[in-house]
Amino acid sequence: MSLLALLLVSASCFLHVGWNLFGKKVSPTPAFFTLAYCIGTLVLLPLIAPTLGLLASMPPAFWLLLGLSATCQACYSWSLAGAYASGDISHTYPLARALPVLMVALASFWLYPAAQLSVAEMLGMLVVVAGALLLPMQHLRDFRLNLYLNRASGWAVAAALATTGYSLLDASAIHLMRASVTAGSDLSLALLYIWLQGAGSLLVLLPLQLCRRELRASLFSVGRANWKMAGLSGCMMLLTYALVLWAMQYADNVSYVVAFRQLSIPLGVFVGIWLLGERSTRMKWGGTLLILMGLVLLALNRGI
Repeated sequence: MSLLALLLVSASCFLHVGWNLFGKKVSPTPAFFTLAYCIGTLVLLPLIAPTLGLLASMPPAFWLLLGLSATCQACYSWSLAGAYASGDISHTYPLARALPVLMVALASFWLYPAAQLSVAEMLGMLVVVAGALLLPMQHLRDFRLNLYLNRASGWAVAAALATTGYSLLDASAIHLMRASVTAGSDLSLALLYIWLQGAGSLLVLLPLQLCRRELRASLFSVGRANWKMAGLSGCMMLLTYALVLWAMQYADNVSYVVAFRQLSIPLGVFVGIWLLGERSTRMKWGGTLLILMGLVLLALNRGI
């Protein structure tokens, strides 16, 4: 993975932690993320309007990939809201971010036999995941299933599965998009794609949000009280992943991009402890250190 890709992913990590903090602190509900997509796509529309004409050249396969990715993104947002409503961000955020490292690696191993991961790369990813699993423990002897078999962890795993889905789909879709057009910069195409994905996610989330009375009430309540924060979060969400999609164009394997995105894990832990007052433990800090060690191992192995 190139230095430019690494810088792009690093910048996206700070934005990612920011909007997750807003989602946890302001309103950990699907309504918040639905409104975020709504306002975010409206705000960014002027930026991508000049490139909308490029969509006429997109093949049917692109639209299929986009639709599936948008559905995964909607599932991710809904699951993330459930995780934050049920548990601490310093526990659920690392799980939701670390598990896709292993999931995408395994999926890539199956889907792309010619681009298999080395032993060192796989070890680095496993260290990242192991560190995330240490976070909810008080002591090593505390390892037991009920630390993870709960609503918060279940939602976090669901979010991780959705992340794996849209990561693999987007890697194919963005390359297909680039191959189908002759105009537009890498960044403009990334912005166009993420705007389309955000709009597609909104089309999935909004009907679900309106189909039940309590969900409609939640949407209107969040809209009245927190529309500004939701709008800011929406813009950050779209820009965050636009940077990741841009970075994917400079990586030969999507697993590397997904792995380096886990720089946001220690940032998320710090945010939970320092800004939200969540419990600080030695195991949590140890798990964070393991995650950083796994990232360093990955970086050294790729010669960055």
